[in-house]
Amino acid sequence: MTNTIACIDNGFYSTVVFSKSIPQKLYSFRSKVQQVDTPIATSKTYHLIINNISYIIGNGAEEIDINIDKTNSNLHLLTTLTALGLLGSDSYKLVTNIPLNYYSKENKQKFEDRFKSQRGISFLLNSQPKNITISDCVVFPQCLPVIYNNNLKSSIVGIVDCGGLTVQGTICENNNLIQSSIFTENLGTLILMNKIKHTLNKEFNFNLQNYQIEDVIKNGIPNKPEVKSIIDSCCKSHFQQIIQTMKLAGWDINSLHILMTGGGSLLLEKYIKLPNYSMSINPVNDNCLGLWKVAEHVYNI
Repeated sequence: MTNTIACIDNGFYSTVVFSKSIPQKLYSFRSKVQQVDTPIATSKTYHLIINNISYIIGNGAEEIDINIDKTNSNLHLLTTLTALGLLGSDSYKLVTNIPLNYYSKENKQKFEDRFKSQRGISFLLNSQPKNITISDCVVFPQCLPVIYNNNLKSSIVGIVDCGGLTVQGTICENNNLIQSSIFTENLGTLILMNKIKHTLNKEFNFNLQNYQIEDVIKNGIPNKPEVKSIIDSCCKSHFQQIIQTMKLAGWDINSLHILMTGGGSLLLEKYIKLPNYSMSINPVNDNCLGLWKVAEHVYNI
């Protein structure tokens, strides 16, 4: 059986899977799950049946999982199976990642063993039978793969990855992590959206729900122009917290070139006030696309 090599960035906000093996394919969907009796077809939402339990996975689902330890997360296992099912092969060698502050020899091994134990898993994905085996798994720290997918002009760069739950960062010198520069804080987009929701609900006596917030941030609320200014204030304050975190980690933000990445960097882009920064080529997918360079090295492709 031929193994397909696949790279997965299994984030708290979204799951991205990429492979050049079959031929090149890239899928991205929200890291959300929900048990359902009767699934309704919606954009980037998939119907998965496993162990006689029916789920929807992706954008149309409602439940998230913000537990840092993903090794015991049913949600992240289901999103991984969905991602591999979309690629269409049966046997995989997997390259994936975990947060910087969670990356250690023990946690790396634990995460790799969790996936390598997944053999002959049968399920239905959008009514199509699947039987998936993960024959090997390599775990890499988040953030670092981004530099492999960007042409950097400096040998020293700070990477700030704005994810769903966390904002994490590290300074790299010649593609090597500087351990003392690493930080991870719960300042991701899910945290920001929750802050905006509570602020608006309190200020205007709204009853905004989680599923409304992204649209409110993008489009505001009719006949409430002051909502935009409150959202701006929340976002500016939020990014100032990120800057403070960089400073507490010893970053010289006045001279250091900083590469912003992650889907949250797009949400915060107009609020980024740094002397010397750039956006990564593909903020949403760069962590996953960079993992392919890791796969090329590990599996000699």
